[in-house]
Amino acid sequence: MKKYLTKFLFLSFVILAVSCNEAVKPNPIFEQALPDSKPYKDELAKQLKLVDNSKLTYYFDSYEQKEGKEYLKTTIEGEGLDASVLIFVKNWDEAILPIKESKGKGYGGGQLVNLKFEVVKDSTATEFVYVSVDEIVD
Repeated sequence: MKKYLTKFLFLSFVILAVSCNEAVKPNPIFEQALPDSKPYKDELAKQLKLVDNSKLTYYFDSYEQKEGKEYLKTTIEGEGLDASVLIFVKNWDEAILPIKESKGKGYGGGQLVNLKFEVVKDSTATEFVYVSVDEIVD
């Protein structure tokens, strides 16, 4: 019995050690820059090109208005990525119109299922522009 317990504990320790090594390593740019800064947005755009987007999960954080524009502040998780993104909304479709109407109240933490957005980038700005979402799941 002691022999099996020792093997079980050793195997558990090995599994725990391996899983700890696979934790998301913080990205220094995401740690130091603000989500609405150009360096942050450029790094996020770069990282999004490197991952399988179907394995990312998006969570709504808040509704924001800046300089006459409306944004969905969203958290992206998965594929070694843990970042915030401000998604500019030009056109409010039926799926997200309730967020606008409530100014985001009641939707915090909701999953944005199959969120799609475009990265629009030039030498002076990088913007993430809303395209669509299938549904919002609380």
